[in-house]
Amino acid sequence: ISMENARFDALQRMLHGWLQDQMKAQRARWLKTLEEAPMLPPAGEDPTERILQLVGSQDPHPTPRLEEDLGAALDLLESATSQGGVLKRLLEGLQPFVERSALFVVKDASASLYVHRGFPSDQVRPGLSIALSSGLEALVRGEGGVRSAGSEAYRELLKALGGVEAVEARVMPLRLHQRTVALLLVDGGAGALEHLVSVRLLARAAEAVLAMQGTKKEKESSGAASASTGIAEPTPRREAAVAPSPATRVPAAPDVMVSPTPSMDPKIRANAERSARVLVGDIELYFPGKVAEGLAEKKLYGRLKEELDRSKQSFVERYGEETEQIHHIFYDTVVQQLCGGDASLLGSVPWGRKV
Repeated sequence: ISMENARFDALQRMLHGWLQDQMKAQRARWLKTLEEAPMLPPAGEDPTERILQLVGSQDPHPTPRLEEDLGAALDLLESATSQGGVLKRLLEGLQPFVERSALFVVKDASASLYVHRGFPSDQVRPGLSIALSSGLEALVRGEGGVRSAGSEAYRELLKALGGVEAVEARVMPLRLHQRTVALLLVDGGAGALEHLVSVRLLARAAEAVLAMQGTKKEKESSGAASASTGIAEPTPRREAAVAPSPATRVPAAPDVMVSPTPSMDPKIRANAERSARVLVGDIELYFPGKVAEGLAEKKLYGRLKEELDRSKQSFVERYGEETEQIHHIFYDTVVQQLCGGDASLLGSVPWGRKV
């Protein structure tokens, strides 16, 4: 078992133990509340409202629901197929635990808004790049753990989201190989953050899955050269034409002959599709502003020409130009992953499908 898998398993065991302790504590509180009740509801009356009044502000759906939500969030993280997918699914999994959340990708000396939940979309500035202030720099370096509401780091990130400051908030780094790759912001809006332990557990789980995705990417890169040698399919050898004898009449050939698309080894195709998803996922992850602008203008290729051409070149260096010309694996991945299946949003592409 790799170090990343072992780390993820350890996290799951810790999470399971913590949930068991929480269930026992909550069960004890409910029993104590019922024992101290001044009176039970009359026979035949639904006791639900009475119990909820006695419990007061406690969550009426304690740990069983919490366990379901955490389990669903972990499943989402494990099913991600790219590092960008891990970040998106982290925010999706956090929805039951926080009012608002956002992720900023850290690159060089800036942090770019990648994805958000709960903030008014008309106030958010997608793709906005923020220069790292002293507070953010310290957080990226791993100094001081997390930041709370009112901190310089929280306020700087909140500017890109256009939201009002929350009563309680946290900003924490997500690290990969001892390097901060993203900043996670969560807050409770007008309320408190009541599930910080769950938030931190999911953030650590996301780090583990990011590490596993990074390991897969490295293995694909190192093995791509050897895999690509088997992709180019040999051209069928043509036998010399034999002239028919004068007594034999050969029917005329049709005007148009359509040759079938050459088949591709399923394993090699699966590797090629994974590589394309990783290359396109990196563009989506590091250039969210350009992606948003290109889609809005229906000229995505125009906005990302340099990045798309460079990634497409990396793909054909591994799998061959002929493979892309025949099967359009990289092009189709761009259309599906960045354009949601609508090729018209991509605009004119010199290496696109010929219609």
